[in-house]
Amino acid sequence: MNSIVLGLLGVALAATAWGQSDPSRRFSQSLSVESRTSAGLPHLDSDEVAILDALVRRDSAAPDAQRATAATFSQRLSADEYRHAGLGHLTAGQLVNLDALIAMHESAPAATPRLTDSLPRASTSGVSEKLPARELHGAVFLEVGGGRGFSERAGGIALRLEDPARHMAISVGYTERHVDCH
Repeated sequence: MNSIVLGLLGVALAATAWGQSDPSRRFSQSLSVESRTSAGLPHLDSDEVAILDALVRRDSAAPDAQRATAATFSQRLSADEYRHAGLGHLTAGQLVNLDALIAMHESAPAATPRLTDSLPRASTSGVSEKLPARELHGAVFLEVGGGRGFSERAGGIALRLEDPARHMAISVGYTERHVDCH
């Protein structure tokens, strides 16, 4: 039964990583080759990297008070999360580098493209190009997890409406998490 719960946790974390529509916020892809090497990411397989990305995204979304429970990212993980993310494959120095890179990643503001970057420019002939239509983008995530004495369920949705004609974008998100202790 415990292996089923852990499997579901891994699938949920991987699905969360896969469902993320903004790859620029994926931790592992935001690193340079030197940073990836110093953090030991080449020692991890693709599943472990996907789980690590999902855990970093979950940690980044957590309130500051919840992140203050432990000094570093790796210390905030449960033993199962630590193992499934492959952090046991890393040396102590690589783990310190990984924690430092994650702290920098979490403190950096989200890279949001400016809406005006995608607007057409007026041509030199004085005739402007047609503006693109409104676009609606969204993401949905579900998480299921558990361990000895607790179970956890979470879900959320994020929507973004972009209207280039009015130079406006509206984003709305909702997340809910339930933890049951038995």
